[in-house]
Amino acid sequence: RWLAVQMGTGVERRGLHFASSSIWAASAALLIAAAYVGIAASGLYDTHVSHGLLWIAFATVPSSALLVEQASLIGIGRSGKVGLLNLGENVLRSAIGIALIATGFDVLVVIAVFTLVRWATAGIGFRMVCAEIGPLDWRRPFAELLALRTVVPRFLGIMVCALALRNAALVILPSLAN
Repeated sequence: RWLAVQMGTGVERRGLHFASSSIWAASAALLIAAAYVGIAASGLYDTHVSHGLLWIAFATVPSSALLVEQASLIGIGRSGKVGLLNLGENVLRSAIGIALIATGFDVLVVIAVFTLVRWATAGIGFRMVCAEIGPLDWRRPFAELLALRTVVPRFLGIMVCALALRNAALVILPSLAN
């Protein structure tokens, strides 16, 4: 919400807010990915589940990018583009997932395809934002990171909790089965 408000009010700083928020979100996502990799490597789960967790770890960075892209597009008044982006991803993932399951592919293949579609969606979302705000200067956001340090811990915590809750079943359910 903070990013959406910033994108809507500070036209001249949109690129800076977008790039800085992307860096913070990717940093949080990498922490979450490291946790998934650690769980996968812990030996708590069989190889099949561990491989699934590795694919999920690989999906955390584009998921964080997509959250920043969606907030940015909403903030600049392009919620219709967010809807199209989400619809496109959901339709594509559903169609491919159904086709893979119907033809007998393993669930890991479905997870892998979902992850690759997420990466593609994040890439498309990035291009959508850049088309709206112009090219980004990636040198300046690192200076802006210090200015955001007062709000980031709260948002980092929120993002970590949201992603942990969203994916908790994938981690917990396999340990409950024998």
